[in-house]
Amino acid sequence: TAGGEAPAGVYIETKHPTYFEGLGISLNDLLIETLERRGFNDPRSTVVIQSFESANLRALRPHTPATLVQLMSGRGAPADFVVAGDRRTYADLRTTDGLAFIAEYADAIGPLKDLVVEPGGGSSGLVDDAHAAGLDVHIWTMRSENNFLPPELRKGTDMADHGDALAEYFAFFEAGVDGLFSDFTSTAVQARSQWLRRQ
Repeated sequence: TAGGEAPAGVYIETKHPTYFEGLGISLNDLLIETLERRGFNDPRSTVVIQSFESANLRALRPHTPATLVQLMSGRGAPADFVVAGDRRTYADLRTTDGLAFIAEYADAIGPLKDLVVEPGGGSSGLVDDAHAAGLDVHIWTMRSENNFLPPELRKGTDMADHGDALAEYFAFFEAGVDGLFSDFTSTAVQARSQWLRRQ
């Protein structure tokens, strides 16, 4: 890196791998080939790969040292489970057994934020359960507009206006998340800095 800055990371999501496998296109093969060609399939690189499906992450594990993240929606099931007739859902993956299963192939879970801090501010306990299974937690997606904030953090009546987003970040930091996605990077950095100063 020029000027001694920390190296930039790459956070990749594989989209609909089962669908593409059905078309004869292996996203895993294309991804590994690209990482190899670019010199990123290396333990020293800062590459993270996430997916809402499980089979592709399990297949990737022997071929890359990258951090693997099992994404979790608030409802439904991984598409590869559905195609394979596996009746487990994302809710099943959040159980002790589900998290132990994920820990066999992934390094972290990536749940919808409402699965970690419930509307109204209470922690679900998912972070503690994930940490107990040896998994980090990267939530998605933090936004500053009233429309995406809990009612108690909204300011004014225009749903496009920004509310008290910092308070929402603090709640997730208190819950122990290890990483997050944000549509407002500067707000996320400001929240992290303020929270760390208070610790």
